[in-house]
Amino acid sequence: MIVSNPAKRSSALALVVFGIGAGLRPGELVALRGGDVTRHGRQVMVQVRGPAARVVPVASRYAGRAGELARRAGTRHVFRPGPADRSYKNFVTNFARGLAADPAAPGLSLRRARAAFICGHLAAGTPVPVLLAITGIAEAGSLARYARHVAGISSSKGALRARCRAERTR
Repeated sequence: MIVSNPAKRSSALALVVFGIGAGLRPGELVALRGGDVTRHGRQVMVQVRGPAARVVPVASRYAGRAGELARRAGTRHVFRPGPADRSYKNFVTNFARGLAADPAAPGLSLRRARAAFICGHLAAGTPVPVLLAITGIAEAGSLARYARHVAGISSSKGALRARCRAERTR
């Protein structure tokens, strides 16, 4: 993907960094401002506001870029700064669709980026209660659709719920 416009490039990077690196949903990315991203030593955190408010640690591989994007945004929006109708349901999807890419490659989408974030945490053995907290997912069974893509992880909703209960008692 080659993006020549600096503002468009920054927004494309934000989509990847805060999608794969922090697992944000489209509405959360659209609302994200530079001040919502903080650094504590080497750890970069995202303060997500709204109905699924939470603090999300950015994966170390994306932390530096996340911090830089936030610093450059300042108090403005990180994704698509400037005037825009941020309530539009397909704001992120339409932006991603407009990016040039290899026609043979799967399209860039925040849904795919978030799925990569969740699957990566499942593969790394992140405890289910922790994963639910950082993703804003309310119920362990909802992870089943992601778990089926991760070797060694049961995609049974019941098994995921049981794992969650067991990990909460540790």
